[in-house]
Amino acid sequence: MLENVVVKVILDKRRVKKEGVYPLKLRVRYNNKTRYYSLGKDITEDDYKKSLGRTVRNRSRYYNNFIVKAEDKAFSVIEKMEDFDFDSFSALFRGVKKLNDDVYSCITNKIDTLMQQDRIKTANAYASLLSSLKTYYQKEKLSFSVVSISYLDAYENWILKTGKSITTVGIYLRHLRSIYNQAIEDGIVSRDKYPFGKRKYQIPSGTNTKKALPISEIRLIADYRAANTNYLFARDMWLFSYLTNGANMVDIFSLREANIQDGFIVFQRKKTLRTTRLRPLFIRVFISDRMQDIIDQWRPKNNSFLFPVLEEGMTEKDIIRKVDSAIRQINKYIGFISKDIGLSKHITTYTARHSFSTVLKRSGASIAFISESLGHKSMATTAYYLDSFEDDEKKKWSLKLL
Repeated sequence: MLENVVVKVILDKRRVKKEGVYPLKLRVRYNNKTRYYSLGKDITEDDYKKSLGRTVRNRSRYYNNFIVKAEDKAFSVIEKMEDFDFDSFSALFRGVKKLNDDVYSCITNKIDTLMQQDRIKTANAYASLLSSLKTYYQKEKLSFSVVSISYLDAYENWILKTGKSITTVGIYLRHLRSIYNQAIEDGIVSRDKYPFGKRKYQIPSGTNTKKALPISEIRLIADYRAANTNYLFARDMWLFSYLTNGANMVDIFSLREANIQDGFIVFQRKKTLRTTRLRPLFIRVFISDRMQDIIDQWRPKNNSFLFPVLEEGMTEKDIIRKVDSAIRQINKYIGFISKDIGLSKHITTYTARHSFSTVLKRSGASIAFISESLGHKSMATTAYYLDSFEDDEKKKWSLKLL
C-alpha cells in the first residue's frame, strides 16, 4: 500500500498570507489524485528552504523536526490501512475517531477550543451563530449536506426578517464558512459540495455608514467642560482613542508604563496579536501635550496601567467584562456630551477610530500611512474606515459640473 501513496510536506505557495508567510501542508497523492491537509503552521519561504538544507540550526531545526514528524505520522497511518482512501486517511491522520457530519457538533468543538485559548469574544460569536442556526432549523442535527446554496439564501432572509442587520448576516455566515472549511480539511464533507464562493452563495458585506466626525466637531468634544467626573472620563477616553491613531478601548486600557518609550506610546493591537507573531505590527504614537494631560489626570496609584480600568492578575474573562462595562459607560456619557454640544449624530468609542482615519485622509495623508497608523495588515481593510466627504463638500463640487 505504501508504495502507491506519495506523501510530502510542502509549502503551499498558491496564496501568500498577509504576514508574508505560507501554510505548511501535507500533500498526499494516490491514483493520480492529490489532496492537501493543513498542518496548522505558517512559515516564510526562506525558513522552509533552510529547514530542508543539509545544515539546520535553531529555528530551522524546529521546522525540520516538525516536517519530519508530520511525514512519519502520515506513513504510519498509511501502513495500518488495508485499503487507502482519502477520507479515512484524513480521519486517522487527525485522530478523529468518528466522522461527525453535524454542523452543531463542529461549532461546539470550535467554541471549546476557543475557550481553552482564552479567545472569549470569538467563542461568544460562534455561540451566537450556533443559537441562531438552531432557532432557524429547529432540528437536533444539521448535516453539512443540508447547508446548500438555497439553504444559505433562505437563512440570510430569515436573519434579516428577525430585525438583524446585513452586517450580522456577514458575521454569522463568515463563521459558518470557516466551520465548513474545517470540515473539508477533516474529511467530514467533500469539497465538491462547497456552497460558498463565486457563482454560489456569496456572503454580503455590511454597509459603511458615516461614522466619522469632522475636525470642527471633534474640537467641540475636546473643549467640553463639566464638573461630573463620568463626563470628563468619557470625554478624555474618547479623545485619547482619537489621538492614539484610533486605538481600540481594550488596547488603551491595557497600556502600561512600559508602553511609554522615548516620548512615544508603543503597542500592539490585541486583536491581531495571534495573527502577527512572525511579523509583529507595532503602533507608535507621539505623546502630545493633550495626551500627557489625560495620562496625568487618570493615572492610578499603585498600578502599572495608565488608566483605572484593569488591575493586575485579571483573567481574560475579567478583562472582557471590565472593558465592556467601561465602554458602555463611556458611550453613555459621550452620548450626553454630543447632545450638550448640539450634535445630532450617534457617537461611540468606535466613532473615534473612524474619525482619526477620515481626518487624516481629508488632510492629505496617504492611505499607506493611514493603514500603518491603524495597525492594519492590508490597505484594503483601511479603505473600509475611510469615510466619505461631508455633504457640503459634495454639494460644492457638484455645482461646478455645469
